[in-house]
Amino acid sequence: MPRTAHKQEPAPKQQEFAITPIYDILLRGSDQTPVGLFHLYVATAEQLCTLHYSRGSLKAIKARLKKLVDAGYIQFDAIPTKFARSPYYYALDYRGMDYLEEIGLDVNEAFRKQKEVNKHSLYIEHTLVVNKGTSEQVLR
Repeated sequence: MPRTAHKQEPAPKQQEFAITPIYDILLRGSDQTPVGLFHLYVATAEQLCTLHYSRGSLKAIKARLKKLVDAGYIQFDAIPTKFARSPYYYALDYRGMDYLEEIGLDVNEAFRKQKEVNKHSLYIEHTLVVNKGTSEQVLR
């Protein structure tokens, strides 16, 4: 019996997404706090919220991060645990690196998105603890 090619349905048209200051601050920081996901490599929503916003803004920050994930600027993963899902951590994706390069940041030419997530849990936990210390020093 011959194989027939299946027609692929056209992908749904995504709404065009533009980086505005509320998203840019999460990616590269601000004048007051010049640390963002670009500098931390991986970070949780809580860490980014602590750096740039009040604790009551966490829900809004998670929504902004989801929009950045959906638009391909960042990616997410969770540390595997036995009993419960750990909080997501976020890392840059290709589109985010391209954006940061376009605005003049010196980005790593060897960036590979696959290397930013799915890392060993000890590495991620260590990096998140170091980022917490970095955040505390920046905010002093």
